[in-house]
Order: sequence, then structure tokens, then C-alpha cells
Amino acid sequence: MKSKPSSPTRDIVKETLGTSSSSSSTNTESSATASIPVNVRYTRRDLTDDDKLNLLTNYFRPDYSYKFPPRLEFGKQQHFQYRWLPEYQWLAYSEATNGSFCIPSVLYGQAIEGGLISRPFTLFTKSKAKLAAHDLHVSHKGAVAKAADFIEVMKGRRTNVISQMNDALRQRIANNRAKLASVIKTVIFCGRQNIPLRGHRDCSIDVAGDPSTNHGNFLALLDFRVEAGDHTLQKHFSSGTKSATYTSANIQNEPINICGQVIRDKIVKRVKEPNFYICIADEVTDNSNKEQLAMVLRRT
Repeated sequence: MKSKPSSPTRDIVKETLGTSSSSSSTNTESSATASIPVNVRYTRRDLTDDDKLNLLTNYFRPDYSYKFPPRLEFGKQQHFQYRWLPEYQWLAYSEATNGSFCIPSVLYGQAIEGGLISRPFTLFTKSKAKLAAHDLHVSHKGAVAKAADFIEVMKGRRTNVISQMNDALRQRIANNRAKLASVIKTVIFCGRQNIPLRGHRDCSIDVAGDPSTNHGNFLALLDFRVEAGDHTLQKHFSSGTKSATYTSANIQNEPINICGQVIRDKIVKRVKEPNFYICIADEVTDNSNKEQLAMVLRRT
């Protein structure tokens, strides 16, 4: 099997985990790595979240006395400068390549070719201007912000965006269910007590409005719930939009139909339990000349 080509991310992982080669044995590897095109996005998929956190917080940091190996550039010996590290906090030196990387850009920057990202930055001539230009690049700033957020999430100091969105969604669902619970409980109360939901008038837009106007039993009971201390319902009526009060005729009919289906299912289940049952049916015409069929089931 062919070995995978070296990549900046993999090099830093090796250094971080203590598996990098010594400086004297990696000069050949450095030139080979710089000449190999690297698919940065593919490399990122090889890393776990723990690997990324290790890269961002536990990478190799040489001290002031560290002797950086020389590199021949344009006939002159050039060295990596220690003063660049404290000036650019995102800069990481690689012993394996005698070059440097921008770890946030490697992990979260755009998948583009270039020193500091897809290959080590090894041309130290005029490096001050090149590092300053990279520090001001929009992609780099976005990568640094993503890396900082990632560290906060991994260390438990902040919830990730997906969890925040899920928490917000769960909270919204819970609030909507609490609002509907008051409405549905009122519908069920009317059904159990044989109270018609609609009275002389049913104007859902005037809930908790003029007390001298009779808006019907259903809306009057909702008013009573608000007065009795249903703060969820009170907040819903006071801050919700008029098109989403959940008190219209359609909203009233929906729980009625659902309750009817639940009752029928329970009756059918209870009827099927014994071996025998009796069915009695009778038909009658109501005052609108519509035939109504009544059925009575008796278990034996």
C-alpha cells in the first residue's frame, strides 16, 4: 500500500503527539512536503475534535534559547525568528519542516494553496510583510474566530451552535405546547360538562376584551383561566399576534375531532376484549332534516 503524502495538519499532529523527527533528519522531508499539493479539506476529515483541540492548545512552542536551523535563500542564510511567535499568536513553528503554519487557517480556513496553510511557510525573506498580510486576511480572521469558539466549546465554557439551536427549538416547542395545553384543556372541559363552546357570539379577536360583551363559553373560560393566574396564557394573549391566538373555530374543532378519535379507539379496544358484544343502532332526523345514526355497544 502507498503511504499517504505528508500534509501540514498531519505534520503538526505528529509534533504535538511527540512523534516528529529531529531537525537534522527532516530537511529532505521539508522540501518534499512543500512540493506536494495538499487537499486541506480532506486532511481535516482525518482529525477528531480532540486532535484539533490538541493542535490549537498543545502545539510545539520553542523558547527564546532555541536554535532555529538556517535556510539558504537567495545566497544568504536565513533563520526563523523567535520574535514572530509572540507577535502573531496564531503562528506555530514546525521542527519537521523548519517552517511555520497558521493552525487556525489549516483547520478552518479556505482550502487554498499557499504558505502557512497547505504547506509550511519556509521563505523567511521579507517574512514580516507576508505575516502581516496574512494576519489581515478575511479568511484568516474568520478561521481564528472559529478556532476560538471551538476551544471554548471543547473546554465546556460555551455551548456549540447546534446545541444552542436545539435548545432554542426545544424551548419554543415547550412554550407552544404550554399555550396549546390551556386551550385544549378548556375544550375538553366543555366537552365533559356538556357545555357548548360557542355562545351567542364567537369573536376570537376580542379575548380578554370588553367584559360587557358575551364572546361565547369557550372564550369566556379562557378569560377565566387568565384571571385565575394562567400566566402562560396571559403572556400569549398580550404578546402574541392576532393571527396566532389558537382560539379560532378551526383550532377549536381540531382538538374536538382528536378527542372523538381517541374516545372511539378506546371504545373499540374495550369492545374487542370480551368474546361477545351487542350492537344496537337507531336513526333519527334532526331539526335540519339531517339523519343521525346512534349506535350503542354492549359487552357481554
